Amino acid sequence: MEDMTTAPREAPPAESPSSSAVSGRSRLAYQPALDGVRALAVLVVLAFHLELPGAHGGYLGVSVFFTLSGFLITRLLLAEHDRGGSLALRRFYGRRIRRLLPASLLTIAFVVALAALDVFGASSRIRGSTLAALTSTFNWYELLGGRDYADLFAAPSPLAHFWSLAIEEQFYWLWPLLLLVLLPRVPVARRTAMIVGLAALTSLSAPITAALWSSSAAYLATWTRAGEILIGAALAAWTTRSRVPNWLGHFAAPSLIGVAIVILLTPAGRGWAYQGGLPVFALLSALVVASLQVRSRTASVVSVAPLVWVGRVSYGLYLFHWPVILWLDEDRTDLSRWPLAVLRLAVTLAITVVSFYLIEQPIRAGRIQPAAVLAASLLSASVAIVAAAWIFSPRITPTLPDAPSVISSPSTLPPPVTTAVGNDAPTTTVPAIEPTTIAILGDSVAAWLLRDAAPSYDRTDVEIANGAIAACDGMIDLPTGRDRRSEEMRVPEECVAWTTNYPEVLSSTDGDVDIAILVLGQAPMADRLVDGDWVEPCESMDWYLDDVSERIDYLRGEGVTVVFALPARPGKGADYFFPGNVEERAACVRDTLEPFLEDLNVPIVDLDLILCPDDECNQTRPIDGVHVGVELAPDVLDWLLDQALLAAR
Repeated sequence: MEDMTTAPREAPPAESPSSSAVSGRSRLAYQPALDGVRALAVLVVLAFHLELPGAHGGYLGVSVFFTLSGFLITRLLLAEHDRGGSLALRRFYGRRIRRLLPASLLTIAFVVALAALDVFGASSRIRGSTLAALTSTFNWYELLGGRDYADLFAAPSPLAHFWSLAIEEQFYWLWPLLLLVLLPRVPVARRTAMIVGLAALTSLSAPITAALWSSSAAYLATWTRAGEILIGAALAAWTTRSRVPNWLGHFAAPSLIGVAIVILLTPAGRGWAYQGGLPVFALLSALVVASLQVRSRTASVVSVAPLVWVGRVSYGLYLFHWPVILWLDEDRTDLSRWPLAVLRLAVTLAITVVSFYLIEQPIRAGRIQPAAVLAASLLSASVAIVAAAWIFSPRITPTLPDAPSVISSPSTLPPPVTTAVGNDAPTTTVPAIEPTTIAILGDSVAAWLLRDAAPSYDRTDVEIANGAIAACDGMIDLPTGRDRRSEEMRVPEECVAWTTNYPEVLSSTDGDVDIAILVLGQAPMADRLVDGDWVEPCESMDWYLDDVSERIDYLRGEGVTVVFALPARPGKGADYFFPGNVEERAACVRDTLEPFLEDLNVPIVDLDLILCPDDECNQTRPIDGVHVGVELAPDVLDWLLDQALLAAR
């Protein structure tokens, strides 16, 4: 997050005996403990993005940053107003430019350069992301684009973390202007109440926005997150008028522990944090900041030199860590979770140190004038926009409709073949060979495969009855499931139970369905609520085996040969929906299904053979590690049909 100045590091100028008490209290001496808090906040955010155990609620570190920034900025502005009766906006914005733009522009240039080398799978979003990051509108770019921060790990953008910077920067632009208008009109004794009122109003807007718009809007909208910032601002207003009582220092340790407990207990994803509950958490963050205003053992602990240093460079750590995480992935490094986390942190730290000492500090120290910084920033921003626009020209991808219920070649039946033996022999006509009708039944893996392959389908030996509906085999008539955010899965409106879908598919063709391919196995990878307990596939799959057995019995009873497509191992990115141990879950699903199907004498086609060639599971599924890429869909479908024909024989 943005590196806010806690105070000038030099001692404040001595005050004359006539200085007012308000002016004396308004001065905010440098507090290393607040840098320590900033360090702890950025570390939990990094742990969340690294998907380390116990860090599911680490995104709450951003909320701590918001409250701390509101406190520090407002305290500095009020101190300036109390001393001089006005606000020097030019000087204020000049400081912001020197502090914020250099590192953010360096990050954007870093991302554009890596994306030009095709490092990121989300390169097609670089153009819009770059412009949104440069204009401090990234939260609205995400929200109005229909994206959800809860889906951060699904085809992520390397600039996705700029949403929080955008909200803070919007606050920096508007808040001083608002104070400039309000402070002369509000008595000093009432300004705390004024800011408390603003904080309450924006805090109430969060749950209202969640109810009337969406949970994404409650999380990303400027006005909903302003409540957390203004709670810090209200604390700043109070501390300029009143001395913080010494007894409040006893709350430093309990409040920090409380923040840690909330982070540990909060699941990743929607939940209370996405329903407007973050302003309540901001009250706890404000208690941390307030309690550190007086001396205490806890304040000394969080003021240790290593933490303070991390707090000073936290802005760069936040900026650089996310693109580094996306750049150094498991496929590129061949490292597992903990060694990979160490590598990512080391690279992030190295880039941060270079940026901080060679670029940011000289500019912050004033050795480079603000006008020069602004000119260089505008030039750099222009270059970044032009580069992103030139390198990442829009890719026009045709929007494919869902596959039809029956997929066949325009000329399904070959013409009859007529032969004659000798001049006087009667001619013999060999009738055309009827195509084999294969029903493909499954969820989005099969549905998207058929959707993408149908436009070019030209086989005359197989007619396909399409019985695949995205998500529905994972939702209908199965125990309640939950996703990686521990939120219950929502059933799409178009879903129907297999007991309704399968009969409709079997009756959709002119003739009988000969073979049914069950493309299943994704549903049990999620936790399921079975007999009141949440179970993983490695714990039990009896509920799923019973369901699969019923489907097989029904199809066989209709005279259909059943072939089961064993699910492939997931590729990188599959944990955007399933929990982080998706590889282990997939292995348990495969290991359980294989002997079960053999006992039922059901032939198996192993999708792993085509979707994970040479153990590279993202070659055919580059976007999310689950669904086949558009270009490869026809070849994968041909392979599946050929294997099913062989297995059925």
